[in-house]
Amino acid sequence: MIVIQLFIKMKLFIFFSFFVLHAYISVFNPNDLLAQEDTGDYPKEILTNGIISVLIFLPDSTNGYYRGARFDWGGIIGQVNYKSHTYFQEWKGYNETLNYGIRDVHKGTGTCEEFRIPLGYDNPDTGNKFLKIGVGILEKKEDPYFFYTKYNILDLGRWEVTKGENWMQFIHTIKTDFGYAYTYTKRIGLIVGKPMLKVTHVLENKGDKKIISNTYCHNFIRLDNVEVGEGYYAEFPVIVKPESKFHDAALFSVTKKTHLSFLQYNYFNILLHS
Repeated sequence: MIVIQLFIKMKLFIFFSFFVLHAYISVFNPNDLLAQEDTGDYPKEILTNGIISVLIFLPDSTNGYYRGARFDWGGIIGQVNYKSHTYFQEWKGYNETLNYGIRDVHKGTGTCEEFRIPLGYDNPDTGNKFLKIGVGILEKKEDPYFFYTKYNILDLGRWEVTKGENWMQFIHTIKTDFGYAYTYTKRIGLIVGKPMLKVTHVLENKGDKKIISNTYCHNFIRLDNVEVGEGYYAEFPVIVKPESKFHDAALFSVTKKTHLSFLQYNYFNILLHS
């Protein structure tokens, strides 16, 4: 039995440090990273620094892995391989894509990211359109905005993808006729000589209206394809405790002041505070 450690650090103008996730799992025979994943014919690239390998899905309106109206299309990290171990898994419920127009939002893997607040949805001056950062211009519905809703994509904007020796960069540019415009840059890079992955974001407002939104990384974590549950625990740098009861979503056992063991898990949407 071994212990796997995964360090995740993301940046949106400032760094956010998260907890270290551990799991006790058995060693398995490694295969090629692409062979391990059901990647289909989706446009993709692999980055490696000789220590870790990272599978990245590319934005593509025809054949892309993700073509929905919820998650940021730029550089979805589908899998990470380190010392013959894998860290992410596709949610089987997120397993459909539709033709151009209305797309399925319930598909995702790895480090799917989302800008939660839509731009212009509640403003009647934008007509029947609103803007979702990292996706494009979408068509409103009569109901209030809800991220699970399948919205018709009217304009995807323009994606520019470049690749270096151990990095990839995704630039999304879009301009609306209702006051919003931006240039959004995401860069995925591997740290030389270390098993570390760094994702940075820069969002530049190019329009007349203020951009107010927030973003998060979903982290579809499943180590070596082992379901989250007994054997997993989260370690934090400070003392933490659950903010509320989670019913059947998750059960915890506090083994140490900074450790939470997962006894049961259905949906990883856990709020914790120190």
